[in-house]
Amino acid sequence: MVIDFDKITEEHIEGFKGGEGKLDTRAYVDNKARIMYSTLRPGARSGEHLHSGTFEVMYVISGELTAYCDGVKEIVRVGQMHYCPEGHNHWFENNTDHDVEVFVDQDIANEERMSFHPNANDRTIFIKSPDLYAFLEKLGYPVHFENL
Repeated sequence: MVIDFDKITEEHIEGFKGGEGKLDTRAYVDNKARIMYSTLRPGARSGEHLHSGTFEVMYVISGELTAYCDGVKEIVRVGQMHYCPEGHNHWFENNTDHDVEVFVDQDIANEERMSFHPNANDRTIFIKSPDLYAFLEKLGYPVHFENL
């Protein structure tokens, strides 16, 4: 089964589980599981909560997550997972000041300009590639060039 998070409506949650700040999430839910693709914004944190009858796994794809499971602090980095077993308490926070990291395919990095759909597929923005890279760097988002 393929779960396409792009086809699931994003929710914007303030104070997840009694915490503070913003969590943006898209969730697939059935009678056996809840699978979420989420972004925890800088400075945001969840409230402490018990996983009764469920467990939770959080796989970090960008940034750094600070998690506390049964009071034990863990730093979870890109490519690592936080696991909270059934019957245990945990909470988590984003102590960093970033939630975005940009990857650009090396094959298109030298194009004169790029185009984007700004959160709507009925509009297009064109920008010179060097201007885009400078803008992202100015915001503090590192640009990585990869051979994809």
